[in-house]
Amino acid sequence: MQRTALRPDEAGLSRRRGRNRYFDLLRAAALLRVIVYHTVGWPWLHLLVPAMGVMFALAGCLMADSLERRPPVRVVVSRMRRLLPPVWAFGIVAIAMGWVAVGVGRREWFHLLFWLLPLRDPESHAVGFGYVDILWYVRTYLWFVILSPVLLIAFRKAPVVTLAAPLALLPAAALTSPFTSARHGAVIDILGFGTCWALGFAAHDGYLARLPVLVCGAVVATLSAVGLALEIAYPFGRSGSTGPVFVGYALWSAAWVLVLMRWNPDMSWMTKCGWLRSAVTVVNARAVTIYIWHDAAIAVIAVFLHTARVHVSHVVELPAVLLLTGLAVLAFGWVEDLAARRRPKLLPRAA
Repeated sequence: MQRTALRPDEAGLSRRRGRNRYFDLLRAAALLRVIVYHTVGWPWLHLLVPAMGVMFALAGCLMADSLERRPPVRVVVSRMRRLLPPVWAFGIVAIAMGWVAVGVGRREWFHLLFWLLPLRDPESHAVGFGYVDILWYVRTYLWFVILSPVLLIAFRKAPVVTLAAPLALLPAAALTSPFTSARHGAVIDILGFGTCWALGFAAHDGYLARLPVLVCGAVVATLSAVGLALEIAYPFGRSGSTGPVFVGYALWSAAWVLVLMRWNPDMSWMTKCGWLRSAVTVVNARAVTIYIWHDAAIAVIAVFLHTARVHVSHVVELPAVLLLTGLAVLAFGWVEDLAARRRPKLLPRAA
């Protein structure tokens, strides 16, 4: 695909002034899917809504918009400033609760630095794994933010290569190193969701809006077919190798992110649905808090039920998980306001 200059009327979704309600709704739906999936564990949910790919694509689109308006160093520092304080608040509680191990040997306290700048996962006790395993998203997002100035230049010079390269390199990397390990996870996750992040660039620059429907359909059909085949052949949790299933999920995610990012529905109907607009506003303003605390809520509920020797369906646990996550939002969500240099509020209001 040869890059052509964009006219103002061809600008991507993120160039519109004000909030993009479609993006906000996608992010809220993705976060809800993450909570439900982590609580009930239905494997088909991550295929129905490829939430992580959607979240990375939306972030890539917004990152491209910021890099177009401000110098790269300022953009990277600003994104880190908005991301890290909520993570620090989470880490303080994690360490205070004694749920986090700092490793073994003479360098054990060195791992605490990864709570300050999570370019790698902090070490954790097995009992506290459910409390900190979600930090892989924070770590991957942080790497994408740091790499984005270079990635955006590469995309604008060679868009097809930049979009295809992560998926092309992923199989070799996923099959030769454990993608969940603290040392190698960043590389695998960057490759696994790199195409989704670059699709955010493509949406911003208007490439997806100009992509012919037949071409889009062919790409989506190919990626989703191969991805689904790998998911079926190597079901998560039943296969001895996690590599193929992760490759399958990456292909599936890229396919449906392409569909969702190319689609540009009319969202004027949300102005008439006040409760939904308010809910979406709160979720987007507290997205980091919701994401990093929901797994802690799941872990707390699991410990409570185990201690009480109560056995219930995971579906029954979902309301309690949502309630605890909501309480965490009330308790710690204001940190996101401080990080964004806004006046702290208990809950934001829809405009």
